[in-house]
Amino acid sequence: MAWLITGGAGYIGAHVVRDMLAAGREVVVLDDLSTGRADRLPARVPLIKGSITNRRAVRRALQHESGVTGVMHFAARKQVGESVQRPLHYWGENVGGLQVVLEEMVEAGVDQMVFSSSAAVYGQPDLPDPLDRITETTPCAPINPYGATKLAGEWMVAATAAAHGWKALSLRYFNVAGAGSPDLGDPAALNLIPMVLAALDAGRRPLVFGDDYDTPDGSCVRDYIHVADLSAAHVAAARVVEAAHAGAVVRSPQEKLQQAAARAEQAATRLPGGALAVEVANQVPAAAEAAAALAMGRVPPAVRAVERATGALPWALRPSGAGGVTGQAGEIVAEVASQLGSLAAKVVGVEEAPRLVDHLAVNVGTGRGSSVFEVIEALRASVGDDFAVDIVERRAGDPPALVAAADRALALLGWRAKHGLRDMTDSAWAAWQVRPGR
Repeated sequence: MAWLITGGAGYIGAHVVRDMLAAGREVVVLDDLSTGRADRLPARVPLIKGSITNRRAVRRALQHESGVTGVMHFAARKQVGESVQRPLHYWGENVGGLQVVLEEMVEAGVDQMVFSSSAAVYGQPDLPDPLDRITETTPCAPINPYGATKLAGEWMVAATAAAHGWKALSLRYFNVAGAGSPDLGDPAALNLIPMVLAALDAGRRPLVFGDDYDTPDGSCVRDYIHVADLSAAHVAAARVVEAAHAGAVVRSPQEKLQQAAARAEQAATRLPGGALAVEVANQVPAAAEAAAALAMGRVPPAVRAVERATGALPWALRPSGAGGVTGQAGEIVAEVASQLGSLAAKVVGVEEAPRLVDHLAVNVGTGRGSSVFEVIEALRASVGDDFAVDIVERRAGDPPALVAAADRALALLGWRAKHGLRDMTDSAWAAWQVRPGR
């Protein structure tokens, strides 16, 4: 059983390939290497060189001897400006190529999919406050051909899933940044962080497009997500799709909480000092109480429920990243915390955990916005240079703010972002320094 990853040699795809392997899954990669690089892939990963518009290449990939049972579809053109200049090229690649993949999946009997979508499907949302978070029910109104092709792709996947009984998820990324390791950096100066680094390399001042937006510091606000967190979301999505496909029982958040406590107790008893199990189990009711208190406005946002539950544990049990007993206990606590997150989300307004029947769209973001000036400041710290910037006129079509509501990702995938802005700028700078051709 394997997942076919189209575009798996690209910036995001290569991260997902490695994380899927680490999660114990086999993968096969289909990539035309127009922007991807074969050296990003581990030697044991089968690579089929070809375009998604090439039916024979897609068929050969789906029929690989590994036994493909699902597809993660990353292969697409993604430059907004280029999509305006070459709209038919984008429709042909992003929509026509996807049609080939879907048709060949139907023919091959492959019925599980994770589709790479984008926050570009929302366009310029009409929100009461520009800083309001965007939910999956926010109307989609793309303002460029790239965003339109991604929305059309979601429609195609959803319709195919409904018609053929598939299980599929469309992940709507917000602003992806950083690198999971220095060899996996984003080589294209198309997004803010690499654009700034490219300007510095060229001896130019980076440009800031507008400082008069209706935001706290006047610059655009975006939801930046570390590519490692995005990759983890894909692994979680694969797990959810597989479970739904297998007809796994969908449990309530309370049932998940009880199940997690039982698993924690069982695992902890195998560690030196079986009393760890009692300590973990005893903290579960406290976490539930903290979550309930959220509904009455007595504590800060939902994440505090999990933080309080973990923080109440004895020091030896708290997540530390260390090895040995402490590290193992930390992993147990992290598992309980992941399950508690669903309960907290339910208490504060997510009435029922979403259920994957055939297709769902899911935002993948942090739920926190960072302004252009905040990103610049983080980059100054990462690079170690208090460089200056030039402020120029706004770019047409830039909304003041785009920030994700990531509640569905928490409730459905059990996922939330772990990395902050400085993690993104530090890792992006480390990768930039060793990129090929520098």
